Amino acid sequence: MPADAERDLVAGIIQLANLLTRSLAPVFEKARVTPQQWAILATLEHAGQPMSLAALARTHPGTVPAGAMDEARELATYGDQFAALADPAPDDLALIADGTHTPYRSVVPQRDWPASSRVSVSGDLAQVLESTLAAWALDGSVVLARNGQRAGGEPQPARLASENVTLDLA
Repeated sequence: MPADAERDLVAGIIQLANLLTRSLAPVFEKARVTPQQWAILATLEHAGQPMSLAALARTHPGTVPAGAMDEARELATYGDQFAALADPAPDDLALIADGTHTPYRSVVPQRDWPASSRVSVSGDLAQVLESTLAAWALDGSVVLARNGQRAGGEPQPARLASENVTLDLA
């Protein structure tokens, strides 16, 4: 199926879901359940693993006009795409951080982490960027938390556990 057709199919499904949600509003009102609560319950029912509250909270806070998409909620389901206009040479400048010039050949640090690690990163911007790129290079993912795992100055191991962190760099 061509990419445009897939996108049209997804947009049609989203519009149908929005239509059903609006049509079911009297049922939600009678049950004293908001459409957002219903969406969260439906998402949790079909989730294969625990989900963070942040992932569930993505939604526009107001009423979405008819025919419009709740971008805050829906766009998170689309994968990012990037198409470079030209491939960089290994010695081309990729990053300048704290006065240090890093070429493309060195921008992704090689780490001996397990493949597909879920990494809690910490440090300054350059350290977080390096750790993030290293995790992605190993088909891993990154967990960022405001104030890291030490919110309020105290360790927060439950925060890391709720995000299924397998490697803590804090």
